[in-house]
Amino acid sequence: MSSNIKLNVNRTIRNLYPGLTRDEVYTISQGIVEKWDYSNLINDVKELTKIFAEVYKIDLEGKDE
Repeated sequence: MSSNIKLNVNRTIRNLYPGLTRDEVYTISQGIVEKWDYSNLINDVKELTKIFAEVYKIDLEGKDE
């Protein structure tokens, strides 16, 4: 079983700014993808893991090594 979070950057930009041309959307999305800092997303997942482990009574002690 795999759990993924996917975001289509082009579609998101088109939805946010429908007046942009296709080339403008592509240019902006390429810049975002090239400069994206995944560390924030990883930190969010780590914090949510702690929260949901507590909710579901899952012990994380010593399991991060």
